[in-house]
Amino acid sequence: MPLTVYRNRWAEPTPRKPVTARSRRWVGWWLFWHLPLAAACASADDLAEAAVQAFDAHADAEIVTGCPGLGPLGGARVLAEVGDDRARFADAGAASDNIRPVVG
Repeated sequence: MPLTVYRNRWAEPTPRKPVTARSRRWVGWWLFWHLPLAAACASADDLAEAAVQAFDAHADAEIVTGCPGLGPLGGARVLAEVGDDRARFADAGAASDNIRPVVG
């Protein structure tokens, strides 16, 4: 049995609002923007998951994530920015200058 909503005990059931052109436009707008946005969010999540898997397979992943505050996704970003050529820097201090966070 369907549920009937009453305004008060003695009132008639609440009438349904008619479907108007405005409500149709709103549904069209919602579908136009929501569906592509949902697909883009799903694609971004898939990309982040793939980046984390690729970073975890890297030889320097444990070293990079050893920095405080760097997780697998942030570590992948740092590794992409700094690179994995260990001969690029003269010592650990020179390397840490490139990955030290900027505190303002």
